[in-house]
Amino acid sequence: MLFSLDADRLARTAAGMTGFRVSTSKLRKRLASPHRLQAHTGVERDVLQTLQHTFPLLDAPGLQLEGTLPLLAIDDLIYRTIALALCGDVIRSGPAGQGPRGSTKAVIIDELVDWIRANLDRPISLSDLEQRSAYSERTLRNAFQNRFGCGPSEWIREQRLAAARERLLNPRPDDSVSTIAQALGYRHLSQFSRDCNRAFGVRLSDLLRQSRQGMGQG
Repeated sequence: MLFSLDADRLARTAAGMTGFRVSTSKLRKRLASPHRLQAHTGVERDVLQTLQHTFPLLDAPGLQLEGTLPLLAIDDLIYRTIALALCGDVIRSGPAGQGPRGSTKAVIIDELVDWIRANLDRPISLSDLEQRSAYSERTLRNAFQNRFGCGPSEWIREQRLAAARERLLNPRPDDSVSTIAQALGYRHLSQFSRDCNRAFGVRLSDLLRQSRQGMGQG
């Protein structure tokens, strides 16, 4: 198993986890120094154990075959875990997530929500949300919980399913279950079918056929 680490992405991830309270350039310089991961505390031990349990998932044949691996954003989890292991003192210290100057939290979250809806055709990771908003994971989680009653990842999944239902009920002439899945960021049809079947309780091909008949598309 090989995993190539991008130093710039690691620095951006660590900066995002601080809510950009610490600059990417400063963290990049810190990460450029040699590090040896040691479990001095219970937290550090748990972080290292998370890495040990996560890396094998990259080679899990079931996840590879079913196309689940990209949806789980395992690479993002690995980057976040390594960032926490190397910069945990900075990430955990002080308040995080003040957001850009001159913008209120409501405006920033509104813009983030609009961006998510416009990018449902691509994978969206927690690090993406941190970098777009300049808020930490904790601040984002609290903001989404207060507004939508769930965390950002759960809300994004709900948006994908809602968009899928709308597209299936009002298909375009050239739509198929496969093209709808691709338009909503699913790389594998099997995962799309499972998610929708679980949410809607009906086979997607049947739903699409019924919608076409009702629209007179033949």
